[in-house]
Amino acid sequence: MARPRRTRPSSARANLTRNRQKISLRPDRNGSERTVLDVSQVLIPRKLALRVATLRENREFFIQPGYEDNRRAFVATTYQPFKHTTIRFGGEYVHRRDARPTATLARDNGYMHRLASQQAGTPPVYLNRAATAATAGRPAAPTLTLGDGVTTRAL
Repeated sequence: MARPRRTRPSSARANLTRNRQKISLRPDRNGSERTVLDVSQVLIPRKLALRVATLRENREFFIQPGYEDNRRAFVATTYQPFKHTTIRFGGEYVHRRDARPTATLARDNGYMHRLASQQAGTPPVYLNRAATAATAGRPAAPTLTLGDGVTTRAL
């Protein structure tokens, strides 16, 4: 099973017996594009082969400004100087930039609850008491007696 994000297939070796070239281009409706070039070339038959795979991928998302920019290259060589001796060398280059959009939407359960209760005909009632009113969990506001004998509550 091939992985969609890899530049090279599961066999990353250069083939000593046959040449192979493959190019693919895949656009989509959001403006994304993916180009893959895969070349395996025999340089000396049954002795030396080179394989190069490159990827250029620009992914655009429905939510803007979201993007993912990939540049990848893979190089593999196979050298078989003797029948039972094989030397393989490979290397990979990766350059990636992205600004992915968030996949979750903001939620406000308070507003949705208020909207649903209004539609049901029972809007919420807020008991906004004055600072001087005694409430549960809070002591009553202190009272002060002024010099002329008038009693008042402090705010």
